[in-house]
Amino acid sequence: MPKGERTFEEWVAVYESRAGDDVHFVLTPGEQIFYHPLHGFFSYWVDHENKRLLIPKMVGNGKFLRHIVYKMVRELSPLGFNRIMCCSRRRPEVYLRVLGGTFDHMEETVNINTGKKEPMYYYTVTLDDTKEVTRDEEEFDREFSAPPESPVLQGGEHGDGTEA
Repeated sequence: MPKGERTFEEWVAVYESRAGDDVHFVLTPGEQIFYHPLHGFFSYWVDHENKRLLIPKMVGNGKFLRHIVYKMVRELSPLGFNRIMCCSRRRPEVYLRVLGGTFDHMEETVNINTGKKEPMYYYTVTLDDTKEVTRDEEEFDREFSAPPESPVLQGGEHGDGTEA
């Protein structure tokens, strides 16, 4: 993927071309977006009942985005949160080997790009079993040139009132 900034809409196009979800990119009520022009985006829900952060959609620089996800869960940890649930069309063995965690379940979906049935794998990573290295924030900022406050999109809006 070429380096450089992309608009949120451009990142959504990349996501749709790769994910092939059974529906086009749509945020469900309560689903929020973290977006960074250079590194991509992920969507998330704070699941208060099960004390976990759900990550249903992600595209871009996984190393950068995972750091943000882990940081969010660490910030929620005083409230009892320590788990992240992710999903992917790719088999979870590699993710589990790299990130730690456990396989949760599989669902069958239809790829809108091919029309074929495909599995969707769900896995859970906790702060206790993750292999993610806790980084010094200054080191992270140097590596990724992260702005002091990354743009966060809420409730499906781009900050300019338009919908995703």
